[in-house]
Amino acid sequence: MKKPCTLRKVNRAFKPTKPREYQQSFIDDITKAVMSGYKRIVACASTGAGKSIVLAIIAQRALNKNKRVIIILPRRSLVIQLSETFTNFGITQGIVMAGEPEYRSARCQIVSVDTYMERLASGRMQIIQADSVESFNGAYSAIIYP
Repeated sequence: MKKPCTLRKVNRAFKPTKPREYQQSFIDDITKAVMSGYKRIVACASTGAGKSIVLAIIAQRALNKNKRVIIILPRRSLVIQLSETFTNFGITQGIVMAGEPEYRSARCQIVSVDTYMERLASGRMQIIQADSVESFNGAYSAIIYP
């Protein structure tokens, strides 16, 4: 059995805190949409709003309910950034991206869209979150709207 990705350093000074009021509202709105049965949710926030933190909280809730999580991102830098945030939140994750060691048994996977298109198109996961939706063109619409 492979070990979790160890390329990302844990920021020992980072202490996950209570989300800011607007982040909690964002989380509540997403949760309400999921509970109402919506399957295709696009949640948008500006740069610096803390989308990675919001996603970490939502992903942790799903993992606590024994669900699997897959996050598909369009750029390598976003995969690395989210992996670092999840690591700081104590979320074990695999990274599926060219040049990175894989940990496929992790219930949370952070995936490069190009790698996803090549290797994981038939995977069964519970949450799909597409960061920077404007980066996805028609070629990737099957990922956002399966």
